[in-house]
Amino acid sequence: MLPLKTVPRSNILRKNFLFVAPFILAVAFLTMAACGSSPSSSSYRGSQQIAAQEAYNAGDLFHLAKQDRWDLVIKLLNEGAYKNINSQKAGIYNVAIGESTGFSGGSTLHEASDNGRLDVVRLLVQKGADKNIRNTYSGSTPLMYAAASGYFDIVRYLVEQGANVNLRNNIGETAASIAYDQGEVDIYDYLIANVAREFEPRQVAQAAPTGQPHYKLNKISSKKSGL
Repeated sequence: MLPLKTVPRSNILRKNFLFVAPFILAVAFLTMAACGSSPSSSSYRGSQQIAAQEAYNAGDLFHLAKQDRWDLVIKLLNEGAYKNINSQKAGIYNVAIGESTGFSGGSTLHEASDNGRLDVVRLLVQKGADKNIRNTYSGSTPLMYAAASGYFDIVRYLVEQGANVNLRNNIGETAASIAYDQGEVDIYDYLIANVAREFEPRQVAQAAPTGQPHYKLNKISSKKSGL
């Protein structure tokens, strides 16, 4: 009888590893995908964190608002460490990684009004933010943003704080006409009850070329221009 050929244990382990390795990698990849995590997304989140920290160090409220870092916006406002509460141009941060670009057009108060952040709106107004500041692209005010987005509590607060309800944006819209065209009847009725005028002939909102309402054109323009 011929002697049995023995295979070194190290060779068996190596073959087993080569066989199961692809399955291990596949499971790891699927796990990261299910958790919304990947090497690239982790890197992106990391670069955003760096940009946010740089913006915070620079006291740049507008940049942080555009990045939805309301926690840092509130912290800056409470600390009084912001540079310009009415700034309409954000800085560019984390340039080395290239993940963060500057923004321009609106203001921190526009962003807070558009995102339903009454707490931030209150803080900004208390700290002296211009309640009637106009978007440099559309001419829209924070009151128009809040009216269009359906945030009645912010509309009421801004009006109570003296926001002008009869200002028009660049195409003749008012906060009341925007609310009407967006179907925000309660806001429209409230504004009319608080001396908002119906202009004749009434300026009806028209669809913007991009398919977005005119009061938000700054968001598109800033992305296209990279400002």
